[in-house]
Amino acid sequence: EGFISYITSPAALVLLVPLILALIFAYIRRRPATEKQSEDAVSPALTSEDIRLELQPAMNVSERNIFAQLQGMVGDQLGRPDLTIHAQVAMSGVIAVKAETWGKASAAMNTIARKRFDFVVIDREGNARVAIEYNGPGHKQGNAKKRDQVKRIACERAGIPLVVIEHPQEVADVKADIAAHI
Repeated sequence: EGFISYITSPAALVLLVPLILALIFAYIRRRPATEKQSEDAVSPALTSEDIRLELQPAMNVSERNIFAQLQGMVGDQLGRPDLTIHAQVAMSGVIAVKAETWGKASAAMNTIARKRFDFVVIDREGNARVAIEYNGPGHKQGNAKKRDQVKRIACERAGIPLVVIEHPQEVADVKADIAAHI
């Protein structure tokens, strides 16, 4: 009883708390480098000899066809050299997430973080004027409906018009929709 009452007294706590914190700090600083998580460390998944990284096309054949049509339409047919078409644009690159709490912002960002727009029309200031999704022949695979819904809602909330080209449509079929937003 005497020892317990002594170490829980205010005088002992004034001495013990800084001592404990100093020991924790010293332990953290003295850990071997293999235990530390260095910000500069490259993931072993990228450096492992068992892993090959290879160049792959950014777009499949049908997406390249749509891309070429979009470039011609924006530059030539609509006469807008101030606008450019970008392919495979990360949603988080053109949509900023703002929220009152970190938790809400984090959840929203995680929802869009790994998703991409097929094409985005960008103005000279770097702003997205319209996002364009091309739903090619293989679009209905997996969780396409959920991905489409996320993109639609994110665009609505961010004020970015979304134009969807459904296979076998061509750019000419949605030219008026795109032109209305640029």
